[in-house]
Amino acid sequence: MAKNVARSLSYLLKIQKQHLNDLREMVSWPELLVAFNQDEIWLTGFTQEQINASEVKTIPYKEVYRAKEQLLYPLNSSLPERTFPNGLKWKSIKEQIPVRIDQFNHNYFGIDSEINVQLKRNVSTTLPSFLLVDLTELETYINTASSIRLQPLQWLVINQTQALIQGNPLLPLYGDLFWQREDMVFPLGCDLELPIIQEILTQKLTKEQGQYIFWNKNGTYFLIAKTSFRPLSISSFRKTRRNS
Repeated sequence: MAKNVARSLSYLLKIQKQHLNDLREMVSWPELLVAFNQDEIWLTGFTQEQINASEVKTIPYKEVYRAKEQLLYPLNSSLPERTFPNGLKWKSIKEQIPVRIDQFNHNYFGIDSEINVQLKRNVSTTLPSFLLVDLTELETYINTASSIRLQPLQWLVINQTQALIQGNPLLPLYGDLFWQREDMVFPLGCDLELPIIQEILTQKLTKEQGQYIFWNKNGTYFLIAKTSFRPLSISSFRKTRRNS
């Protein structure tokens, strides 16, 4: 396929595998093709506008070429530097990049990988829909709470010391707040560094439907079945405490 690509596509970009994360802004360009060659990553399929776009210009440690008759010319140079690499197996960027996403080190399971999923600060005004609070804090509040106040909420126990509460409005208790986008739940004020990969990550991380993916600020995560939540009430709280 490399021969056909060389004949039909003008621009190529090369980076080292260790800089794979620098391609995160290009996942939204589905026409791009990617190939891996030992420690190198090759991309082609750029339009002239794309090859001059900020998404490309801001990538450090890159090499950009113009292809002509099996020869590669550095961009803006009239002298060829190398021949077109042979034997590359080209696939769309959406096929190739998820393969590497599947190898992310989430630390939670000790998986070896090349790069990590990272969270970034998010200044959006999204309302929280989950609250992680100490059981002792919840117990003090719930003993005097009205049933109407608890009615819209669900909960479960984590590690026998904390309660995870879901719903709105949440209780006015000190704890960690989380916001939700589809089946992913993030610490309030945080989001995926590259939100466009959320659908891919969800497919890779959840082995069955009906699970939330809860992210910690350090990029680790844990899964919670949606059916694990039960209505929050004084009776359900006391029953759970007796059985714990």
